[in-house]
Amino acid sequence: MLFRKLLAIISLSLLACCVQAQSDLIRERAIYVDDTRTLGIDEITGKEFEPFTGVLKRSLTPKARWVRLSIDKSATADPSVVLVVGPHYLAEIALYERHRGEWLRRVVGDRYPAEQVGCPFGQYCFSIQLDQLEGSDLYLRIATTNGYYLTAKLFDRIGLNQENTDQALSAGLECGVLMALIVLSILLFFSGGGSLAAYFLATQVSALLLTLSVLGTYAQYLTPETAWVDNLLFNLFYVIRLLFSVWLSLAFFQNLVKPAWYVQLVRVVSFVLIAQLCWLFFQPVSLYALAFNFTCVVFWPIIWAVALYQAGIRPFIHRSLMLCLAAFMILMLWADMIPGLGLAQADRMLVPGNFGGLIVSIFMSVLVASEIRVRRLNNQKIATELARTQAHNVLEHQQVKERSMMIDMLTHELKNPLAAMRMAAGSLKVSLLRLPPSETSDANERIGTMIQAIQGMNTVIERCVQVDSLDQKKIAFRPEELDVEDLLREAIRDSVDPMRIQLRLTSSDLFVKTDPNLFAVVVANLLDNALKYSPAKTPIRLIANLDDSGVFTLTVENSIGAAGVPDPSSVFSRYYRGENAHTSPGTGLGLYLVKSICDVLGGTITTRSAHEKVYFLVTLKP
Repeated sequence: MLFRKLLAIISLSLLACCVQAQSDLIRERAIYVDDTRTLGIDEITGKEFEPFTGVLKRSLTPKARWVRLSIDKSATADPSVVLVVGPHYLAEIALYERHRGEWLRRVVGDRYPAEQVGCPFGQYCFSIQLDQLEGSDLYLRIATTNGYYLTAKLFDRIGLNQENTDQALSAGLECGVLMALIVLSILLFFSGGGSLAAYFLATQVSALLLTLSVLGTYAQYLTPETAWVDNLLFNLFYVIRLLFSVWLSLAFFQNLVKPAWYVQLVRVVSFVLIAQLCWLFFQPVSLYALAFNFTCVVFWPIIWAVALYQAGIRPFIHRSLMLCLAAFMILMLWADMIPGLGLAQADRMLVPGNFGGLIVSIFMSVLVASEIRVRRLNNQKIATELARTQAHNVLEHQQVKERSMMIDMLTHELKNPLAAMRMAAGSLKVSLLRLPPSETSDANERIGTMIQAIQGMNTVIERCVQVDSLDQKKIAFRPEELDVEDLLREAIRDSVDPMRIQLRLTSSDLFVKTDPNLFAVVVANLLDNALKYSPAKTPIRLIANLDDSGVFTLTVENSIGAAGVPDPSSVFSRYYRGENAHTSPGTGLGLYLVKSICDVLGGTITTRSAHEKVYFLVTLKP
């Protein structure tokens, strides 16, 4: 509903601007540029003038411009007419009219502030008596830094009243649209618009302040006797509006991929505009600054549209909407620049891109509201996913806690019976030693098998406890200087078949700073894995190396058994076992435990296979 009202205001504004183009009494306009700025009225009258469409033909060097107005005296019966010229921020507008063989000079402009009673907003008026005017030509000399355009229209009293009405309607509608946009931007900000809505609000506030300056409000009511203040305010608001517009264009990329070149360009342009703001407090804006600002107004929307195209906006409908509106805004802004190119007559007070910028602001509000809506939906989606993830994490935490409690219970309930069984088996084996070997060989073999099974069950329980400690983050890393050779030899002695394991040390002194308890778990599990899944009676090679840079590597090598080659992408996953490994006892936790502990130690573990061999490589950096 709000956007419909805004579009209705736009239509009224366009209608008002079309209606205000009143026909006046000037039949021909011409311009001559005085490069020397020294020519007087008598010298100018003999010069050859060019057709004038309202453009002052700006350059980077100061020049004076003369505009010749040819009047059609027969178009009105009223001898008293009014010449309306503007805009008010032109530094000096001197009118020359010939009376009784002499030239009469009158001056207005921001160097000569005066209250213009009955004059249209932001313009100056000269009363002229047609019956006393000698000839049909009037001459205007313009000396200015700010202005790009000059409007000059000659009205009788009826035409002047109509012009006042049209200008007041246009000014009121422009200010009304900007006020509506300010209210909209405030609503968008408090509805979660963030920085995008804030920059849009700042842009519209500065646009309103600039429009009030263009309308001459400050010159007439606030600074009627201090023209330099009005000039300063005009340039300040113009540069501030450009600066906020540039920052607003960058705010659209908050959740997008920002093209690096565009970010750098925004920084450069922002630096130039901020430097202009600082310079304005020392002297009026320079011609180079005006040229830069004019170029920025003309080309920046195109640059922004290209950056949007490269940003990868999703979804496609939103991307198409933004690009279409950006293209339309470029057309509207360029349409406002047509007088600046000399392709149309400027018939109203203008700032480059001001009125076109007003229409652009309308459609920019659509873009901002659409972007904020998309961001709000994305934020809601993220919040929903976050709530779902939090709920999932709470459930997982509860499951881990329950699993930990179950493991503690099973550990307590199983370890004591297993210990009792192992002690009973040991006592039975000692008792059998008193009998002849021929009578006890079979019983000793069965008792050995039972003891080995009990040790296997103890290993499974211990691994479950260690994995649970990892899940509960109860394992602490306590590094100290470790003699690797002693640890490796102890691990070999504690293995189920130490005779198969061959140790090779490539360095004489193997001292590594790491956690000995955790590293011992890594070695024990790797040896157990190699003994379990390699063919019986084949050797297991354990190779330790410490290079000059302090990097320690441990390689465990074994032949490929019936279980086959492990999958490198899954071998370190929890509960992973090869397709042919289920005939051997195991839980699939050993290598997962090794990988997790290596992460705690700040190391890595990798696996590869070649020449019917499987290699596990542990690396610990200093």
